Amino acid sequence: MGEIAESMLSGECCEACGEYLGGPTGFPRYCSKSCAINRGAEWIDASPKAWNRKTKCPECDRKVKVTGLKDHIRDVHSAEGAKP
Repeated sequence: MGEIAESMLSGECCEACGEYLGGPTGFPRYCSKSCAINRGAEWIDASPKAWNRKTKCPECDRKVKVTGLKDHIRDVHSAEGAKP
């Protein structure tokens, strides 16, 4: 495999355009929303500020962190995750 392809797979460079993003993360990533959309991927804002943002649960209107919304829905609102 080529050096550029390896740097794209390690997350050092953007998977779509090859722009340098910094040190390797161990997984491919994109430099911008437009690069992700052009490749058919979902854009995830990975900045620390975005991860701490809170949103309302669509089922109970409780405020939860964006990163924990899926876990909250699974644990509180699904029959499998509900505690007796």
